Amino acid sequence: MRLHKIVLSLLLPLLGFSAQAETIRIAIGTQDTTINCAAGGLLVRELNLLEKYLPRTGKYKDAKYDIQWRNFTSGAPLTNEMVAGKLDFGSMADFPGSFNGAAHLDAGKRSLFINVLSGSIKGSGNGIVVPAASQVQSLEDLKGKTISVPFASTAHGVLLRAVRDLGWDPEKDVRIISQAPEIAGSALKKQSH
Repeated sequence: MRLHKIVLSLLLPLLGFSAQAETIRIAIGTQDTTINCAAGGLLVRELNLLEKYLPRTGKYKDAKYDIQWRNFTSGAPLTNEMVAGKLDFGSMADFPGSFNGAAHLDAGKRSLFINVLSGSIKGSGNGIVVPAASQVQSLEDLKGKTISVPFASTAHGVLLRAVRDLGWDPEKDVRIISQAPEIAGSALKKQSH
């Protein structure tokens, strides 16, 4: 039996799914616009890989699956939906994955950590973007400025580490606000024209 089939056959019972159920809901939160997470959601959905590898023999011979995909801009809102019981799986990177576990514990619940989709102590896959006309050329030039990032995202974790590596206080030396990438992107475009 292939590894993906073994993982699925182990996970479904752990999450309370029973073959006796007429329909098994599998609600999955993805982050389609986050390149680090695309392989764990967008590609799996578009290539129908989940449907291809769900168990359909033995105790799952008569099971019907209701697969629900929901796209999120970052890990924090995805985690909120998981804690609320509206999602069974969440596709996220390292920092949001840690936040997910802590959020479940705070709610008196538990999440099962399977694997990180992406992560890097150097922050690969993340970058700081400023308007084209900006005088900012380095992170040091952002002292005293406002920086937008989705809270509880990998970009947020990398930013906090970079700010601390500079010896700055993230609450005093910069103003960090939470914005979804598409909102921040629109604001940058307006400032660039």
